[in-house]
Amino acid sequence: MKYIRWKAVVPLVIITAIVLVFCVFLIDGITRKVLVSAGEMIFSAKVNIGSVRIRFKGPSIEITGIGVADKDDPFKNLFEADRIKFGVSFIHLLSKRFIIDDIIVDGVRWSTRRLTSGALPPKKQKRIEKAKKKEDKDSITAKLLGGLKEKAARDISALPAVKDTKEAGEQLKAFDGKKLIDETADELESKKAIEVLNKEVSEKQEKYTAALNNIDVQQQVKTIQGLSGEISGLKVEKMEDVQPAQGKLSQMEAAGKSLEETRSKLDGLWKEASADITEKQKLVESINGLIQKDYEKLLAKVKLPDISKGNISQALFGRMWLGRVNSVLGYIHLARKYMGHRKKGEKKTVRTRLKGVDVVFHRDKGLPGFLVRNARISATTGGGGKDEERAISLAGGASDWTSDPVLLGRPAKIKLEGKSKDRVYSVDGIFDHTGETPLDEISIEMRGMDIGGIEFGESEYLPAMKDGKIRIRSGFALKGDALDCRMFINVTGLKFAAIKGGGDEMQKVLNEVYRSIDSVEINARLYGVSGDLKSELNSNLDGLISNKLKSIYSAKTDEVRAKIKISLDEYVGAEKDNLLKGYNAGRENIEKMYSEKRKTIEEQKKIIEAKVREINDRINALKEQEKKKREKELKQKEEELKQKAAPQIEKLFKK
Repeated sequence: MKYIRWKAVVPLVIITAIVLVFCVFLIDGITRKVLVSAGEMIFSAKVNIGSVRIRFKGPSIEITGIGVADKDDPFKNLFEADRIKFGVSFIHLLSKRFIIDDIIVDGVRWSTRRLTSGALPPKKQKRIEKAKKKEDKDSITAKLLGGLKEKAARDISALPAVKDTKEAGEQLKAFDGKKLIDETADELESKKAIEVLNKEVSEKQEKYTAALNNIDVQQQVKTIQGLSGEISGLKVEKMEDVQPAQGKLSQMEAAGKSLEETRSKLDGLWKEASADITEKQKLVESINGLIQKDYEKLLAKVKLPDISKGNISQALFGRMWLGRVNSVLGYIHLARKYMGHRKKGEKKTVRTRLKGVDVVFHRDKGLPGFLVRNARISATTGGGGKDEERAISLAGGASDWTSDPVLLGRPAKIKLEGKSKDRVYSVDGIFDHTGETPLDEISIEMRGMDIGGIEFGESEYLPAMKDGKIRIRSGFALKGDALDCRMFINVTGLKFAAIKGGGDEMQKVLNEVYRSIDSVEINARLYGVSGDLKSELNSNLDGLISNKLKSIYSAKTDEVRAKIKISLDEYVGAEKDNLLKGYNAGRENIEKMYSEKRKTIEEQKKIIEAKVREINDRINALKEQEKKKREKELKQKEEELKQKAAPQIEKLFKK
C-alpha cells in the first residue's frame, strides 16, 4: 500500500462526500431559495414555491406549488401553477446553455385570491424597485407601463357623471339667487345702463318741458279775448261803423295768423320731442335686452349639470380595461426584458444590472444561451375566489422561447384554448423579436362567460352587474414603441344589482334606469407611445343613462334659471320701475302740456273764426241793408219821376 498517496486520496474522498451530501440533501432547498429570490426580483412581489426536486438520473427539475403575488393587488395572485417539470441537458449546461426541449406546466390559474398579503417588506421592495428602475430606465415597455399607470390614475380618479350630477344637484337645491346677485352687483350692465338712461330721459324731458313753457299761448288768448270783447261791443249800424269794424277784423285775423304760427311751432316741438324721447316700448326692450345679457352672464357663473357621454362607461369598464392592458403589457414587458432584442449583425448586447453591466457576445450559429423549444400547458379560469363550477379548463402550448430570437430565427408563440358547452376562452400570442422592429401581439377572446365572474367598477351610484352573458374580444399589440390595444364587449341578458344604500332620490332613479337596461356594447381602444397615450371608450350605456338623468335634472336647472331671473328682476326691477315711472310721468306731462296748448290754440282759432264771421256777417248785413235801402230810395225816386212825367206824356200822346 506504499503506492497509495493518502494525503491526496483523503481530501478527495472528503470533497466527494461533501458534494454528494450537497446534491442529495441541500441542492433542492438552495435552488428553491434561488428561484424565490429571482422571482421576487422579477415580479416585485412575494413568490411562493412548495418544493423543488432535482433528479440526476435522466436529469430533470420539478417545481410544485408555485404562486406569484400581484404587486398592485397584494391579496391576489398574478398567477399560480401546480407543477412545472422539464428535463435538462448537462452537455449544454457545460457550455453555459440552458436548453429545454419539452416542459410541462400544469394547473395554471390567474387573478386568484390569496389568504395573506403578497407585498414584500418595504425595504426589500424599495431595493428591488431601485434595481429594476436602473435596469429598465431606457426600456420602452417600462415607460409605457409608467404612462399607463398615470393615465389609469387620472381616468379612474375622475368622478362618474351620476355622482357629478348628484353633487351639482345638491348645489342647485341650495342655490341662493339673491346672494349671487349681491356678489356680482357691480358687474350688472343693466343696472349701470338704467342709471344712464334715467339721467338721459330726465334731461330730455326737462328740455322739452322748458321749451313748451316758453310757448306763451295764454298771452295770445288774452289778446284774442280782448279783441273778442271789443268786437262784441261794436255797433255796426251805419256805414260809418264799417271802417272801425274792419280794423278790428284785421287785428283778429292777425291774431289768428300769430296763433297759427304758434300751433306750427308747438307741433314741430312735439314732433322733435317724440323722436328724441325714446318710445316706451323701445326703452323697455333696451332694458330687457341688458337684463337678458346679465342673466346669461350670471348663468355662466353657476355650475349646471352637464352629463357628458363616456364617463359612465369609463367608470364601469375603464378600470377593467386599463387593468387588462396593464396586465398584458406587464407580460410583454417581461418577454422583451428576458427574451431581449438585437438587430441582425450586432456582435454584443450591453445590459445594465444592479451592479455593473452584462455584456453578451452573440454568435451567428449554434444555440442561444436559453431556449424552451416546446411547452405543454394546462390551465383553468377558476381558482381561489372564483366560480369553480363555471370554470373552463384550458390546454395549449408555447414554443421557441429564447434569450436570442435573432439567433433562433423564429418568433416565440403561445396558444391556449378551452371550451365548455357555449363557453369559449382562448389566448393567442406571438412575440416576434427576429426583425428590425420587435412586434408583440396577444389576443384574448371569451364567449358565453358569466359576467358575475368579471370585476367592474362599482360605487354608490354605479351598481355591480350580477347576471348576464359576456363576450369579450380583445387584442394587444406593441410594435416597436407604438402601443395599440382594442377591446369589444357585448353583454346580453344583463341584470344590475341594486345600488348599495339606495336611500336617496338619485339612487332610486338610477336603480330604475339600470333595471331597464338588458344589453350593453362597449368599444375601447388605447393607443400611442409613452407620454402620449390616447384612449377611447364608447358604449350605448352612456346614452341610456345620461338621457334619463338629463330629463330629471332639466327641471332642477330650470328652477335655478328661474331663481336667477327672479332675483335679477327683483334687484334691477326697482330701478327699472323708477325709470319707467319717471319716463311715463315726464312724457305724460309733456304730452299734457302739448295737448292743453294745442287744445287752447284750437279753441282760440274757433273763437277767431267765429268773431271774424260775426264781423263779416254784421258788415255784410249792414251793406245788404244799405243796398236795399238805396234800391228802395231809387225805386221811390223812379215812382216820383213817373208821377211827375205822366201828365206831360199824356199831353204828348193827345197831340
